Amino acid sequence: AEKIVAQLSSQGKTSVVARLGNGIAGIIGLMDDIKPDSATALNEIETLNIVPVMLTGDHENAAIFVANQVGIKKIFGNMLPENKAEKIKNLLQQYGKVAMVGDGINDAPALAQSTVGIAMGAAGSDTAIETANIALMNDKLSLIPFLTRLSRKTLLRIKFNTIGAIGVKVLFIILAFTGYSNLVFAIAADVGVTLIVILTSLNLMNFENAHKPDSVLLSRQHKK
Repeated sequence: AEKIVAQLSSQGKTSVVARLGNGIAGIIGLMDDIKPDSATALNEIETLNIVPVMLTGDHENAAIFVANQVGIKKIFGNMLPENKAEKIKNLLQQYGKVAMVGDGINDAPALAQSTVGIAMGAAGSDTAIETANIALMNDKLSLIPFLTRLSRKTLLRIKFNTIGAIGVKVLFIILAFTGYSNLVFAIAADVGVTLIVILTSLNLMNFENAHKPDSVLLSRQHKK
């Protein structure tokens, strides 16, 4: 029986041993199906210079079996909730910023510890969803790289708008001191900058159409 359990574990399966009297009636091997888009999503994540890491409470052999199929090189198995949270702390020290994706009650401490917690909303527990900063409204991992690209594009747009607005204000302050501007021009410039900021921000809607996922994203403000 121990050999069979070890064999099933090497195949990524969790064993359930049924006992009858003093003997073993049978051994059942259970395994979660790997989502069809998992390998593709993880490949996209790596192209975004993000290192994927697997933290799981399953046996390490089962974790290694699944990780090899989807292309994850860093695997940590047999982890309790507190172990996951501690590992997130270590990863934060190593990488500076860590996003945690989870769907169960056991993932809640790690979600809270991470820089950005992402809950799989469709199958996730209420605790995980409440703890996370972002809830995905289905369980498709392909939303993770989409969310990353959209976030980076949004931050880039915010920086561009902020620098542009400050630059225009500084320019008109200098022009006012040198006598080349007046209140009317300053107000017109301020309104013009506001309109430009709105129009350039609206371009992000085209990003969603160009990379539209099969879901809706629900974002939350970080609770700190």
